Amino acid sequence: MAVNGVSAPKFIYNYGGDSAIIILLDYAFSTEVKYESGYINQQSVFNLERDSMLLGTHVEFVCHLNLFKYADPKTKLSTLEQYKGLKVVLYQHRDGFFFFKDLLGNPALFLLEEVEPYHLEDVTYKDAVKLTFKSMNKVVINPGYIL
Repeated sequence: MAVNGVSAPKFIYNYGGDSAIIILLDYAFSTEVKYESGYINQQSVFNLERDSMLLGTHVEFVCHLNLFKYADPKTKLSTLEQYKGLKVVLYQHRDGFFFFKDLLGNPALFLLEEVEPYHLEDVTYKDAVKLTFKSMNKVVINPGYIL
């Protein structure tokens, strides 16, 4: 097992609540993590020196799933579509301790922004789905340092 895990991603709706719901993203065949850092730049009016300060970093996590590998692809797709527009806690690998954390060390919330089915192997039905998660909180790039 790698430091951050090797298995497929998962997300948890209502994390820490009485009825937390875990959604496993089995059969993920492509994941991509994009980091977007925001800076504020200031320039001195006296000596024209510039300075910048990091405001925070947001994450966009894109995951592709093979729907055709599930026993009931339509049910899996409808389950994923139920969470579109909702805030969830995202694990990049479900077997590791790694989930994205905010600046206080709490789990960062992600918005499941896009659930887009598409054709991968078969032209008669959409057999894959693209999931796009975007962080709602600023995240720590290396959350292993915050316990």
